[in-house]
Amino acid sequence: MVNRSADRFTPQEVAALVGVPLRRVQNAMTFRRIPGGASRGGRREVDLPGLLAFATVARLGRDIVVKPTSLYGRFRRMGMPRRSFEIGPGVTAQTRAVLGPILDRLDLYRRARGGMIVSDPDIMGGAPVVKGTRLPRASSMRD
Repeated sequence: MVNRSADRFTPQEVAALVGVPLRRVQNAMTFRRIPGGASRGGRREVDLPGLLAFATVARLGRDIVVKPTSLYGRFRRMGMPRRSFEIGPGVTAQTRAVLGPILDRLDLYRRARGGMIVSDPDIMGGAPVVKGTRLPRASSMRD
């Protein structure tokens, strides 16, 4: 099962992990198109199921219309998808095909987040940075 308390992501982190512009993530949070978004201590964050739901919708594009809230519910129940997951009634997606690059970045980020990535409100407004620098974490994750 997913450790939901540790898997919370800022809009900057979501943008870097999913590979979309930050403004798109911020708009989605503002208009509540990313489920699982919350504000903690003045910072907007998204939980892991919300990140996965947003990533799935972003990767499928406009070709397949999926409700993020239904995906969010599925990801909350099942945790991290293994081989495939249902995106709608009778429609199944292969996890590696839809979320592969995102899951790879997420794995790298989780390992780096352990001690190398910090977030301090006094440094760059709380944006995640490489420890001891003002280098944004997002720049270290680009392919």
